[in-house]
Amino acid sequence: MSDPATKKTFPLDSDILLQGILEHTPAFIYIKDLQGRYILTSRRSELVFNIKNEDIQGKTPHEVLPKEIADIFEEHDQVVIATDCVQEFEETFYRPGHPPFTLLTVLFPLRRATGESYAVCGISTDITARKQAEFAEHEQRTLAEALADTAAILNSTLDINEVLDRILTNVERVVPHDAAAILLVGEDRKTAHVARHKGHSGSREFQPLLSVQIPLEDVRRSNDLPRWMKAEGMEWVKSIAEAPIVFDDQLIGYIYLVSAAPNFFQPAQIERLRAFANQASIAIRNARLYEQAQELAALKERQRLAREMHDAVSQSLFSATVMAETLPRIWDRNPEAVKEGLVELQKLTRGALAEMRNLLVELRPKALINADLGDLIRQLADGLAGRTQVDVELKLEGRRPLPAEVQTAFFRVAQETLNNIVKHARASRVFITFNNQPQGVSLFIRDNGCGFDAARLPPDRLGLKILQERAAAIGADLKIDSHPDEGTAVSLHWENPQPQERV
Repeated sequence: MSDPATKKTFPLDSDILLQGILEHTPAFIYIKDLQGRYILTSRRSELVFNIKNEDIQGKTPHEVLPKEIADIFEEHDQVVIATDCVQEFEETFYRPGHPPFTLLTVLFPLRRATGESYAVCGISTDITARKQAEFAEHEQRTLAEALADTAAILNSTLDINEVLDRILTNVERVVPHDAAAILLVGEDRKTAHVARHKGHSGSREFQPLLSVQIPLEDVRRSNDLPRWMKAEGMEWVKSIAEAPIVFDDQLIGYIYLVSAAPNFFQPAQIERLRAFANQASIAIRNARLYEQAQELAALKERQRLAREMHDAVSQSLFSATVMAETLPRIWDRNPEAVKEGLVELQKLTRGALAEMRNLLVELRPKALINADLGDLIRQLADGLAGRTQVDVELKLEGRRPLPAEVQTAFFRVAQETLNNIVKHARASRVFITFNNQPQGVSLFIRDNGCGFDAARLPPDRLGLKILQERAAAIGADLKIDSHPDEGTAVSLHWENPQPQERV
């Protein structure tokens, strides 16, 4: 039972109660007849649409609201009428000069006692703040994912073009634009050029500027657009966003985004662009450091080859020159000595030529792959005989192409084994056998030097570990047999898994 005291202080008239709800509810409530005319609206409608309630009553949305909004209302009303059941919609509206707003609307039919529908009631809640928060969260997540993707490519490659292209792709995910470009400052510090670019709207690209050296003073902004952006073919550009690429306080380039719409870019978007400019600076710096490292490595390799040329080729040629000058002088006195000297001279020149060919193999790696492996081993043997007093006996059998990795491994094992003989073995004779057959390839090198105790020698001494790694890489069998004062034998065998096929 109701409290009698409540009846005295609380009006129970339904019209008064309804009016109170419509006046004070924070929701936008309305009722329309089946023809779409407003029968009743809450006070909130005045705040949402800036229309007084009395101007809405009896009219359809198309008579009092912008067409875009009225079309949405009418479409949703028709869904409720057609289905005759409750429906829920998110309705976003855009008004000139105002930020967009979003309503969460529940629509349901009103029925008579007979069950027949006679009107549509809508209750709308303003969820604009929630949608804005969701949008901001989505933008931040997209930005974080884009930056993470760029960071991943930074850690996986030193190809500067690949990294810059990925940066432009990821910028597109977080900042809308018609075209984008990355400009890099030249070594002269006076000009810049378009290093990478990306267009998204057909002809709206940077094509007119791709082969142009742009004065650096033209890159900097002049009023609304930098001067270089006003070049012929770029007339479509109406707004621009830029972020300098800086490393250690030195300008190394810019990221540019352009749009055909005036005043298109917002400060928040430019701030996001700066994050990608920071990543671009790291990528460019990494690439330049890598390039410097490559140049340093190339310099060290040239110096190594120069040392080898001096140690092997130059000394052999010097000895050959001295001998060639001496032999004519003793021809009359000692013809037999001249004959022996000519044999030695031939040995020296042949060794020098072999060493030169070996150096060319180092300079041109393809030569190692394309040459016959037997010829390469002969060059190594001739080089050894030419620069030392070691008597080299060579036996070669078979001549057929091999897989590149197999050829490289056999050549390096032979090269390193002969180098070890020169450095450590104190040998006077070396026997080399190389057999290249369809079933497999075998290399055997034996010297009569001082040998060593393999059980007491660490595996990383004499390059033995490297030899084992090279053999393992191609699935070959490497054996090293050595004893003190008994010399050393190295054998390498690779079995061809497809002996019937051309390798």
